[in-house]
Amino acid sequence: MSNVWIWLWLGCAAEVAPPASAPARVEVVTAVDGVLDASFTYLGEVRALDAAWLSAGAAGAVDWVSVREGDPVVRGAGLLVVDDGVPSAELQAADAAVAEWTASRDLAAQSLERTLRVRDGVLSPFEREQAEADLAVAEAKLRGAKAQRARAAANLALYRVDAPFDGVVAERRVSPGDYVRAGDPVIRLVSNADVEVHVDVGRELVGRLPIGTKVLVNGREDLPAVVVGAVPALDSEARTARVRVGLQAPSPDLVPGLTVDVSFSIPAAPTGVVVPRDALVLTAGDPRVVKVVDGAAVASPVTVLARAGDRVMLSSGVVAGDVVVVRGNERLAPGAKVEVIP
Repeated sequence: MSNVWIWLWLGCAAEVAPPASAPARVEVVTAVDGVLDASFTYLGEVRALDAAWLSAGAAGAVDWVSVREGDPVVRGAGLLVVDDGVPSAELQAADAAVAEWTASRDLAAQSLERTLRVRDGVLSPFEREQAEADLAVAEAKLRGAKAQRARAAANLALYRVDAPFDGVVAERRVSPGDYVRAGDPVIRLVSNADVEVHVDVGRELVGRLPIGTKVLVNGREDLPAVVVGAVPALDSEARTARVRVGLQAPSPDLVPGLTVDVSFSIPAAPTGVVVPRDALVLTAGDPRVVKVVDGAAVASPVTVLARAGDRVMLSSGVVAGDVVVVRGNERLAPGAKVEVIP
């Protein structure tokens, strides 16, 4: 009877014993020697070539404003005037003084001309000298009057706000009757011509972006661009350097204030082993790849030299000819058996 129970127990145990785990199915590639451009992507801001807050140079109540948000303006157009009654009167007085001394100068010149036409001996030398002095005084007074007029005109201009460049009104802060102080921002004007992208890059790119370096700006699509200016020094606080990028062709999608991705490709100096980016397994520690050795998974820490698109270049942990897993590597435990998907 005991033999029967032993046989039954062994038979049941054989039926419930777990089957051996199947090899993990993975996709692999072979690592190769090669070179790779390093790819760096930063956030950039689209900016108008010209943008400014405009202000009056004198205090007073706003007399009139000729524009609203969204209005296009041309260079030199009058946008706003502060009450300019007093400086206008001063300019009129200066105009009158110029007219007065112009007439005096002309009269003195005519008098001197008549004096010089008189025969010698009729007029004394003193009378001729007096005529010459009168003309000199009139000319000096006229120059002073013109200087006063220029000063009055410059003072009057402080009460006006004119467009310094072609653009579009982005913001208007005042209305007629508002009191403004000299220097208060009243109208923001943005150029509606070309734009450029400002990017703050890390120290790894300082000095490596000469003017003309090709760049990709990612708006709704990748737009070709070039570096048009670069600051060769790090900001003392942010530890970044400013780079200006200009588009090779205008794009209506890039408007001032828009944030875009800007990608730089820099040739990597050394050579190394190139594998697909999917071969990398990113963990809390160093990145690693999973190699297939004798049908089993072997994890290997690696050093990444450069990244570009869907490829990475490694300097350690992998050699050319190694078979590395590119799909299914995240779930593999060291030593796990694998089956390569053809």
